[in-house]
Amino acid sequence: MHKLACALTITAALLGLPYSANGAPELLLEFSRTGNGGGAPETDFRVQVVLQHSPDYVSLDSIYLGLGVFWEDGESGIVDFTSDTDPQFDEFAARITDGVDEFVSPLALDVDNVGGGGIALESEWGFGSPDLVGNRLDFVRLIVDDVRVEPWEPEPGIEGFLADVDFTFQFWGTPIPEPSTLMLLMVGCVIAHPKRKQARIRNRHTTLR
Repeated sequence: MHKLACALTITAALLGLPYSANGAPELLLEFSRTGNGGGAPETDFRVQVVLQHSPDYVSLDSIYLGLGVFWEDGESGIVDFTSDTDPQFDEFAARITDGVDEFVSPLALDVDNVGGGGIALESEWGFGSPDLVGNRLDFVRLIVDDVRVEPWEPEPGIEGFLADVDFTFQFWGTPIPEPSTLMLLMVGCVIAHPKRKQARIRNRHTTLR
C-alpha cells in the first residue's frame, strides 16, 4: 500500500495532475460577508449572490459565478458551482489559480443584474500568494444563511426594494505536488523500501533461531 501511494502521487505530479491521499477535494479558502443589494423601479423582489472576477479594477473582461440563481426573502441554502453547472466556472478556475493577483468581488444583484458589493485583490481576500496557484479548483460553494428583503420607495410613486444577504463562499480543490515535493516523495519511497526489506530479513533470522 505504501509503494502504491508513492507511485500514485509521483505519477500525478509528473503529469501535472492533483492528487489527494483520500481522493476528496480539500477546503482551500472561505470568506463570509453581508451583501447589500436592491433596485428601483422594481417589482421582482429577488436577489442574486454573485462572485465576479476581473483582471483589473475597471474591466470589461469580467466573469461571474451565480448569475441566474435567485434568492427570496427568508431563504437560505447551498449551491455548488462546477464545470457542469456554470458555463464560466472553467475560466474562473483558471484565473483563480494562474498566479496573478487580480480582483474578486462578491455582489448582491437584482434581477436586472444591478447592485453592488466589495472588491479586493485575491491576496487581500486570503487566497494566497497571490492566489490559489498550485491547486486545482474543483468547485465553489455558496452558502446563503439569510436573505432579508424589504420594500423601498426612493421617490414617491417609485417602487423598489432593498436586500441584505448573509453568505459564505468556499473554494474546494486539490493541491498539485510541486517539483520539490516530488523529489522528497521519491527519496522517501526509496529510503522506506530497503528499511522494510531489512525488517523482514531480521524477522526471518529471528524465527530461524
